[in-house]
Amino acid sequence: MPHAMQIRRTGGPEVLNWSAVDVGELGPDQMRVRQGAAGLNYIDVYHRTGYYPQRINVNQRFALKDAADAHMALEARATSGSNVLTI
Repeated sequence: MPHAMQIRRTGGPEVLNWSAVDVGELGPDQMRVRQGAAGLNYIDVYHRTGYYPQRINVNQRFALKDAADAHMALEARATSGSNVLTI
């Protein structure tokens, strides 16, 4: 089962929660992309400390032709978790 580092409240490293997540079944003509590494930037720190409110949509789907839009959404922190690219 996939896991995710989740932040459910503001605070230091002690509030980070490594937990199993259900990403659901893939639909027809869809594929799952595994993320092998992630970085931490200032906006992540702001979210954890409560300086910047979290407004993240989880489990978004993008058409494969819109993979660049999916990447931009991830970079902008507009989405997180399991993003599915549909064919």
